Amino acid sequence: MVNALLSGTLCGIIYSREVDMSSSNIAAIWARVSTELQQSLDSQVSRAKSELEKKGYIVSPERILKVDWTSLDLFHCPEFQELRRWIQKKEIAALGILDRDRLNAIGLQRLIFLSDCRENGVELIICQGPPILDEPEGQLVELALAIGKERQVLRAQQGSRDALRERATVKGLPTTYQNPYGYYWDKTQSRLLADVNWETRALIVNLFLQGKTLKSIVKELFKRGVPSPKGREWWPEPTVSLILKDTINYGEYRALRREAVEPKQRRGATYGKTSSKHHQGITLSNIVVEKPIITKEQHDWILRRLEQNKLNAKRNSKRDYLLRSMIHYEGDNLRYYGVDIRHMSWAG
Repeated sequence: MVNALLSGTLCGIIYSREVDMSSSNIAAIWARVSTELQQSLDSQVSRAKSELEKKGYIVSPERILKVDWTSLDLFHCPEFQELRRWIQKKEIAALGILDRDRLNAIGLQRLIFLSDCRENGVELIICQGPPILDEPEGQLVELALAIGKERQVLRAQQGSRDALRERATVKGLPTTYQNPYGYYWDKTQSRLLADVNWETRALIVNLFLQGKTLKSIVKELFKRGVPSPKGREWWPEPTVSLILKDTINYGEYRALRREAVEPKQRRGATYGKTSSKHHQGITLSNIVVEKPIITKEQHDWILRRLEQNKLNAKRNSKRDYLLRSMIHYEGDNLRYYGVDIRHMSWAG
């Protein structure tokens, strides 16, 4: 029995050493681009993999992370959180990155990540550019570099926004030539002409003017077999609402109506995409819209009704009762609350 225990203990020690040795040469690769149009993910992986293999590390396919993440808030990236778990659990011994810019993040986030790597013995291998500084004084340098890079990115983003605004306000040109639903740009790019979807756009607007709700319009489009702009069977209600709010319906084209911004709150694991913030926009009087559907007065009525729908939705979503949770019955300690079903209210 003693021999069995000793042999079991020795096997456990040998197994644990094998696990430690196997994890001591496992490496991961972090490849990142800022926009979907960039095609450098595969080249980043091949470059980092060759550098890691030169140092004797093994890179398995499941340890390669390819991400498209535009935000500086890197901690909300699901793949980055997975990378942090590998580091904190000491599942990898090295991390290969093309250059320092692939770790662009808010200053403190980048410093925390570098601290995790240092505490868990993960070697950062930078393929090109200056390496990461590991000395204690290097933390201050890395923080300063991260903050400087963050400000550089913010300045570049602001410069892009200013250039787009100047294009609309000074040159009188659209910021993009994306075709609105039901229209397309002519060869001179100064006129919007009606296409095959114009009838569907007119149907949506006229149904709303007749008193139909967004839900009933969606059902009517489904009944007629009209696919959404993205080819889906059912139309999303926000898509119908955006068409109703569009000033093109009465013949006025506006630029800078939508801005891509980072959401204040992320409800779950997202993929770095931004949310849209809608503005009134800037009118471009030199753009001619063919076949307006309604008048300016009818468009104003549509906007008022949509705003009223928002107020009604807020009223229906929550009803506050004066004595809610303040009075309770001594018999079974039930609390007083209000119930509203189809506008018939009573206390329970």
